[in-house]
Amino acid sequence: LNGPDGRRIGELIDGKGSGVRMNLTPIVDDLQDRMRRVNIPGASLAIIADGEIVLADGYGVTSVEDAGLPMTSDTVARAASISKSLTATAVMRLVEQGRMELDRPVIEYLGSLRLSLPGAAERVTLRMLLSHTGGVSRDVDWWGSRDFDALEIYVRDVLPTVPMAAPPGVLWSYSNSGICLAARVAEVVTGDRYPDLMDELVFEPLGMTRTTFDLSVAATYPLSQSHRMDPEGNLSVDHRQPDAVAFSPSGGVLTTVNDLARYLVMHMSGGLFEGRRVLQESTVAEMHRPAVSRYTPAGDGYGMGFYTGWHRGRRKVWHWGRTLRNGG
Repeated sequence: LNGPDGRRIGELIDGKGSGVRMNLTPIVDDLQDRMRRVNIPGASLAIIADGEIVLADGYGVTSVEDAGLPMTSDTVARAASISKSLTATAVMRLVEQGRMELDRPVIEYLGSLRLSLPGAAERVTLRMLLSHTGGVSRDVDWWGSRDFDALEIYVRDVLPTVPMAAPPGVLWSYSNSGICLAARVAEVVTGDRYPDLMDELVFEPLGMTRTTFDLSVAATYPLSQSHRMDPEGNLSVDHRQPDAVAFSPSGGVLTTVNDLARYLVMHMSGGLFEGRRVLQESTVAEMHRPAVSRYTPAGDGYGMGFYTGWHRGRRKVWHWGRTLRNGG
């Protein structure tokens, strides 16, 4: 088992050349045990300590069918709702550039905005959208158009017909549509398409060379396949996958564990990456700070594109993602 630079994990455990002393073997063993128990064909794992990637590797295979390849840290996979934190990062970069304001009603940027609840369009802000307090419905069609203008069409023609979960600013309600609306505002403000913005603001500065929203691009690399399980526990590849441009900002990213590790290093380092500042430290702190409660006994919350909470007395900031065939 090798680390990201080819060194054996035993060397990393001893801290030779890395300055990090930690026993990674139990973590890897636990992952592989979980894969066996719940019948997961493949997984990738990265571990970051003190701003350094100390492990990036893959386990299992990309597919149980004849196209299967060994999983590696460079295998592309769907990361689903992790897209939301990536979109929030791009929006916050535009906020830092003075091109948008978090607490300004987005209708001032997108004058044509209409929402189903009277008065909501005049009140909803970027801060609300990024923290899921805008009241905008969760609804987005995972099987929609692949046309470049699909996000514009969704916000203009579909979003006004979708019932809202609540008035803006009243409660936390997880919203795919809200993140997509924030991305559309960024398109209007900059004049660029969302995928191009993500390349410019996030992927290129961090060297995320295999991260994309285009399935045809992802397919040029080793690609992890989605699987279905029958009642007897047998796996088969699900050969039809969601691919909707309007859904990209909320759940369409395809990436690798190596690319995501670089993204996490930046966030864990207060906005710095390889000596360059991508976000201001105060901006990262605001993204990681709970903006709203999620009404759990443990006091979990949501910041700006990230869940917040506690684990064994330590503050936790994270996001998960899943893709379901029925778009759930």
